[in-house]
Formats: sequence, C-alpha cells, structure tokens
Amino acid sequence: MIQSTEHLIAVLAELGKTPSSCEFFINDDGSLTVTGVDDALVQAAIAAVDPIAVADAALLAEVANARALKKLELKGERDLMCVRNVTAIGYVWQADPISQQLLASKIALCSAGGALPYIWRTADDVDYMVTSLSDLVTIAEAMSSQAEQAYQHYWLKKAEVDNATAVAEVEAVQWML
Repeated sequence: MIQSTEHLIAVLAELGKTPSSCEFFINDDGSLTVTGVDDALVQAAIAAVDPIAVADAALLAEVANARALKKLELKGERDLMCVRNVTAIGYVWQADPISQQLLASKIALCSAGGALPYIWRTADDVDYMVTSLSDLVTIAEAMSSQAEQAYQHYWLKKAEVDNATAVAEVEAVQWML
C-alpha cells in the first residue's frame, strides 16, 4: 500500500513515470484515479492515498518543471544581453566573447608596458584612434557594466520564478528590461 505522496512519486519513478506524465482525477466519491499507469497493483494502492495530497504533488511537479524551463529561458536572455554591442566614447563596440577577450588582453598587455594600439575598430567598422589606455578601459567598463546589469536582472527574475506558486505565475515572468 502506498503510504504517502512521496512514496507514490517513488513508485511512479520505478515505473518510469513522473507525476507530470500522469493525470490525477478526484472522482465525485472522493476517490483518486490516475491515468498513465498501467499496473493494476499500483492503481489499487493509489486508491488508498489521500487524493488531495497526490493532486498537490502533481501540481508541485508541474510548477517545478515550469520553473526549470523559465530559468533556462531567462539564462538565455541574460547571456544574450552580456554580448550585445555597447556604446562608449560616442561609438558602438562589439561585446561578443572574442571582442571581450581581445580587449582584456590588450589592456593587460598595455598595463604591463606593452604598446598601445593605434586604432581599435568599432562595431560599424570605423577605425577609432586610440589616444590612451583609458580609451580601452572605458570600452571594457561599458562591457562589464552591461554584463553586471544582465546578471542583476537575471537574479531578480530568477527570484520571481522561485517565488511563483503556480504555473501561470511562472509563465508570467518576463525578461523585459
């Protein structure tokens, strides 16, 4: 006999099922029907479980799945925001990972006494005349600020997802910045 909601979930898992792969119905007489489970012994044991607790477990599983999917969506938005072009010194600059790495490397080399580049190319393919290391640092600061803003917004939205108690609430969380 199934002793608890957790036990039911464990039995379903042994059968390769999850609460979200089954449908739970509370009948007019208060008994529980579960579709998606073929085993007659499991069905008989299910009849002894509190139907409200099982329905709650299924709902929690649906919310957990919705949360996981929403967090993946938000992470994708965060990652896209981190590599969008930035504006600094009156120009638009590429902020993709390679551009970030090249800029960071050049700043490190110049800071260690290496030669300052004569030009740095903008996202619009305009040659910008570099006059000092601070030009490159200003571009890097814009990239860093953009990434920091993306992560802070992601953390805020992730908290909204974690605090959502229904699938509709999870789905209502949008990236909009």
